[in-house]
Amino acid sequence: MKYPSVIHKNSILLGALLGWVCWFAGSNVMASDPMSEIAEIRAEAETTSLSRFEAADYQYPIWGYYVLLSPGLTNILNNDLAPGWTSDNTAGINAEFGYFKAINAKLKYKAGFGIHTVGNKLSIGDYTADFMSRDIDNDSYQEYLYLDNLQESVNFLYLSLPVRLEFGTINVDKPGFYINGGLRLSYLLNANTSGSGNYTAEGYYEQYNVLLHDIPELGFYNNQSVSKDKNGYNNFNVSLVGAAGISIPLSRSMILKFGVNADYGLSNLSSTPDAGDAFESNMRNQYVGSANSIFADPSARAISRIFGFEMGIYLNRLLY
Repeated sequence: MKYPSVIHKNSILLGALLGWVCWFAGSNVMASDPMSEIAEIRAEAETTSLSRFEAADYQYPIWGYYVLLSPGLTNILNNDLAPGWTSDNTAGINAEFGYFKAINAKLKYKAGFGIHTVGNKLSIGDYTADFMSRDIDNDSYQEYLYLDNLQESVNFLYLSLPVRLEFGTINVDKPGFYINGGLRLSYLLNANTSGSGNYTAEGYYEQYNVLLHDIPELGFYNNQSVSKDKNGYNNFNVSLVGAAGISIPLSRSMILKFGVNADYGLSNLSSTPDAGDAFESNMRNQYVGSANSIFADPSARAISRIFGFEMGIYLNRLLY
């Protein structure tokens, strides 16, 4: 009778153990909620992805889009411009659309695309330029150019790809500030050039003691009109860009910004012009050649400059 009692006790213990296991498993199955677990996983992932952002006493955008409009003054500078010329600014415009993403509370990067213009105006009144030159027979002579109210202009339209880093306190709670800088890569879409005025060219041959005048077939013109062709410039430009200003929140999804900006060209916009008339010297080309005079000297550098105001909008897609 001893063995049945042992078996009976073991059966009771085994049954109790199995019952507890079944109850524990059942309670956990009933308590689990798949949607709740997914929500917890997503929350954890979001917390992890935002962990690099620091806390601030305001809410700031983590990513979104921006729109920018910037009117200003543009110029093309050439430090080796021929004597007598006056170089003036032209009005320009820049429009951009792009994407921004925060690195932390005060630093973000921005990239986009846009269009902008760059131009220059040259003028010279009654002016006489004289310089040594050579004719088709390689004989040297003193050339005299009598210039009468020359006017030139050039206007470029570029497609641009700007990339910037921006530091500041742009946020949706209160006014802030920003300072940014970067590079802009530009490709020329269209160029408009024009020229007007008249000139007379004479040549004095000291070795023969003779002055040649009004002989077009030898390149000595009388009261010749000036015209300009679309040549003498490069299609690509790389420039440094920078801006500074203030921001004003309009809502949780929109921030207004105002500031000043500058564009400092790094590329030489000048290329070797067409040879033109065989009798025309390089110096004559710098006044009345077929290319705009700002680009006429292939050994000189023509650099773009832009200074202006900017206004834009940040369209926030996620706040911290």
